[in-house]
Amino acid sequence: MSTMNDIAKLAGVSQGTVSNVLNNRGNVSAKKIKLVQEAARQVGYIMNAPAHQLRSSSMLSKTIGIILPNITDAKYAALYTSLQYFWQNREYQVSLWLTNDTPYYEKAAISAATAARVSGILTVTCLPDSADSYKTIRQYGGTVVYMEREMENTFPYIGYDYYQAGREMAERALEKGFRSAALVLGLSFFSCESQFEKGFGDCLSSRHISDFKWQTHNTYLSDAFQTTFRLYENSTYPDCIIVSGKSLSDKISQAFSSVSSVSPPLLLTITSDSREARCNDSCYCMDYSVLAYEAGKLLLASLEHSKNVPEKTLLDASGFIRRKQIPYIAKKKISLNVLLVQGQPATAIMQMTPHFSEQTGLDINYVTLPLGELTSVLSQMNGNHFFDVIRTNITTTPQFPAGALEPISDGLFRELTKTMYPEVVKGFSYCHGQAVAVPFDISTYFYAYRKDIFTDPVIMRTYLEKYGEELELPDTFERFNRVAAYFCKKENPDSPVPYGTTGPANDMALVFSHFQFIYRNLGGRLADENGAFVFDRELALQAIRLQMELMPHSLSLQSSRRDFNVTNFIEEKTALEIVSTSYASRLLNLRHRSINGLLGFSHLPANTGTFGGGALAIPHGCKEPHAAERYIEWASGFDQAYIFTLLGGATPHKSIYKEHDILELYPWFGLMDQAIETSSPLSELDIFDRYHLERFMGFTLSNIYCGVIPLDSCLNVLEQGIASYLLDK
Repeated sequence: MSTMNDIAKLAGVSQGTVSNVLNNRGNVSAKKIKLVQEAARQVGYIMNAPAHQLRSSSMLSKTIGIILPNITDAKYAALYTSLQYFWQNREYQVSLWLTNDTPYYEKAAISAATAARVSGILTVTCLPDSADSYKTIRQYGGTVVYMEREMENTFPYIGYDYYQAGREMAERALEKGFRSAALVLGLSFFSCESQFEKGFGDCLSSRHISDFKWQTHNTYLSDAFQTTFRLYENSTYPDCIIVSGKSLSDKISQAFSSVSSVSPPLLLTITSDSREARCNDSCYCMDYSVLAYEAGKLLLASLEHSKNVPEKTLLDASGFIRRKQIPYIAKKKISLNVLLVQGQPATAIMQMTPHFSEQTGLDINYVTLPLGELTSVLSQMNGNHFFDVIRTNITTTPQFPAGALEPISDGLFRELTKTMYPEVVKGFSYCHGQAVAVPFDISTYFYAYRKDIFTDPVIMRTYLEKYGEELELPDTFERFNRVAAYFCKKENPDSPVPYGTTGPANDMALVFSHFQFIYRNLGGRLADENGAFVFDRELALQAIRLQMELMPHSLSLQSSRRDFNVTNFIEEKTALEIVSTSYASRLLNLRHRSINGLLGFSHLPANTGTFGGGALAIPHGCKEPHAAERYIEWASGFDQAYIFTLLGGATPHKSIYKEHDILELYPWFGLMDQAIETSSPLSELDIFDRYHLERFMGFTLSNIYCGVIPLDSCLNVLEQGIASYLLDK
């Protein structure tokens, strides 16, 4: 077996240098790192992971421990799968221990996790003395987050509100006219089961229902068959069986089928599968993928020593979410003309439309245009003779004259927007103080980068030697330019890619957007808190110079397609890109390339965040306004949001971005919550004619960058031009 001494001899360096390189520590030059790596490769050296951890200066390993009762139960399988995915995307290893709800096995798992010095534990515990049992993890600096089951002094804790679930399940049983029920639950020792039973009973008591008969049967999952037989022995079945888990209900259904040809009483079931709940009104959804996401965020905040980690978090369940049947509304043949912007949202809704048409009798004729062309059409739409529904956006909606768009019914607007991001609703929906549009799709920007490049020891060391700072995702645009220059082969022949990033030079809207990113990151604004026009000439000039510095190190945009930068990234031409979620779906093509799995994604620098997207509106002159409202109710509704997003759209409904299927397919959507909450819809631009301002800024900035307008006079041109697009208030 090869040793560090073998590597040192072959590389011609000291054994201490070899140790520093292999353990990723110490002040070692890029040249020596290359020598050691090559020597290690030649001798076939393999790092011993446990020994590496013991030698590490850190007390904590880059590992997260997950302790669950089992993964045969669907909810725990979903919990584990989603947790593994969450931590894998944050460069952590995951270790799983299963306890079968046996204290001995759980304590053995705690001992193993302690020996491995895991950074944190996420556990569904069966131990009554959990707080004491997990003390060894906390003593060496690890963190424990308790899930689903709350024991004494176990915090931070996160789980669903099982008490509320019990109340809602009782309500559903009463709605269906049932007068008796058997509750088949897990052990009452566990808080989730006891709270569910309490909520069920309290609901009946609060409604003074005295003639509803119900019994509780607590059981292990493995004993569910025997429990079912005991129900069968009574010969008088309850009206319904209410079960606290899908795996339990499956066992009960199997047991009934083996002893009787009579269908079992209706099962009202808690399921972790939101897809099943959408198809079955007897399923109450507690999505454990969402629990995994929120528990992961909680542990991550603890590891980052956040001061805002709550001791107890109760999540709201999705509940009964079966998709509503779309009513047939067309007594005659009705066709609606719908104008959308080209892109994934339009493609997604068009794929879904045949089913809508089949159910409603409405034929939908779509016209799709590129964004710039669509915006131009909308800006000139003084009178409408063609379209029944149009896709507006944050730039165009406020610009319509009063009466040009039909108001959305108050009740429908509230119903459709109650589950959407409030920031999006506020930014997209109003014109002259009236709700005239319903958000349809949203977008924001994020960093897409090559993880292998940004974590390569030689690349990192060479960057440090060149710039005197660590290679990290840039938090300012000065650093962005340095990173782009470093990965440009004209500057650095050893760069693994030809260019650092893609430039926006041929697209007016992108030119303006990129200027805004830089200008806002520097602290610049175009309107103050009172809505008065401001223009910081010094910051504007600094932003222009930063953009001009970037251009020699970026790959020029040679296409009118807005996803051209994504193409460059996929083809391994660039190391770092600023990508819009509207065009990010093509990143899925990385699966067919050698860099599959090496995609990293992160938020943009502070103060740069903006969000965009579009809303659906009914223009004045629509021939069938009632049918148009039904189309918007369907296209922008929560019931379609999951499928719409899975097909490549991006819904404004907030909870969809915690769905495991969505995050697995489009991992950058995991950034959406924070991006929307910390971004701005650029409401400061409300004081301007946005459409014409955008065109003016894009055109003028492009001419500045290519030297047509000199720097010494550009500020006057910009300031006067921007001021000319102020709206009369």
